[in-house]
Amino acid sequence: MKRFILLKWTLYFLALVLLYRLGGLVAFYVETFSGETAGKDVCVVVVDPGHGGPDPGKVGTRTMGDDTEVLEKDVNLQIARKLKTFLEQGGIQVHMTREEDVDLSSQGGASAGSRKKASDMSARVAMINALKPDLTVSIHQNSFPQQNISGGQIFYHRGSEAGKAAAAILQKAIGELQTENHRQPKANDDYYLLVHTDTPTVIAECGFLTNPEECELLCDEEYQEQLAWKLYMGIVRYLRKR
Repeated sequence: MKRFILLKWTLYFLALVLLYRLGGLVAFYVETFSGETAGKDVCVVVVDPGHGGPDPGKVGTRTMGDDTEVLEKDVNLQIARKLKTFLEQGGIQVHMTREEDVDLSSQGGASAGSRKKASDMSARVAMINALKPDLTVSIHQNSFPQQNISGGQIFYHRGSEAGKAAAAILQKAIGELQTENHRQPKANDDYYLLVHTDTPTVIAECGFLTNPEECELLCDEEYQEQLAWKLYMGIVRYLRKR
C-alpha cells in the first residue's frame, strides 16, 4: 500500500513538472510571437552545423571517463538538432544544411583537400541563398592553445547591421547560461559564410573544446539542451525586433 501511494505521488509530481515545462514553452511562444510578428508569414531559420564527414573541425579530449577524442563536427550536429527541435516547437520553419555526419562537397564532386572544403562551403552558401531565410545560425566550437580560455562568442559580418543586431542578442542569450562569459559579439569580414550569404548570418562559437571543463559541458546532453534553448530564445528575440 505504501509503495502504491509513493508511486502515485511520484507520477503526480512528474505530471506537474511536465505541465510546468509545457506551460512555460507555450507562454514564451505566445509572448514572443504576438504583437509585432502577428499576421506575418512563418519565419524561416537555417541552422548550419559546421564541418562534417571527413572534416572533423576542432578536436578536444574529454578528461572524464575514457579520455576519448571529441570532434567538433559531432558536437555541432548534436546542438543543432536540439536547436531545430525548439525552433519547430516555436512555430518556426527550420532548414538544416546537414542532418547527418556528412559534408556537402559530394554534391559538387570535388576532390580531397582544400577544393573539397571550398566545395562544401559553396554548397552551404548556395542552399542558404536559395532559401532566403530570416536568419542563419552556423553552429561551431572554438579552440585555443591555452586551455584556460573559455566562453561562447557570436560572429557577424562587419557590413551587416542585421547580423550585428542578431549577434548582440544571441551573445546576451548565451551569457545567461555562461554567467562567467564576458565576451562581446565580434565583427568579421573574411569568414566565407558571412561574406557570401545574402541574408543575416551569424556564427555561434559555443565554447572551447580545448578547455577541459568546457569540453565536458559541451559533450553533456543536458548542457547542450540548455545552450540550444538559449540560442532559441535569442533567435526569437531577434525575429521579434526586426
